[in-house]
Amino acid sequence: MTKQNLTKIFIVSLVIAFFLTIIDGLIHYSWKFLAIDPYFTYFGLSPLISYMVGKFVATTIIGFFLIWIIWAMKLNTNMEIFLFSLILTIILEINYFNYNYTYTWHLTN
Repeated sequence: MTKQNLTKIFIVSLVIAFFLTIIDGLIHYSWKFLAIDPYFTYFGLSPLISYMVGKFVATTIIGFFLIWIIWAMKLNTNMEIFLFSLILTIILEINYFNYNYTYTWHLTN
């Protein structure tokens, strides 16, 4: 893989992470029952902003490696999108399970 391809993958992962983080942040801000618990903050930021910073960084890193692996498989675009979404969903569900979110909470997401 060339340096130009890696740069393209990184930019794509940044754009995806940015939009997913903004949408997720707006959802958490809009509905009180989905509010972020104030158990962590970065540098005195609000819990929601701290959550969004962490989500953006983690999504960028995970997205970069997922896109790199999936693009190396040379699949059609629809299959690439499906695999990317499936793997991210599985990672999120494992995270939700580890933090003991309820079944009702899953239904609202």
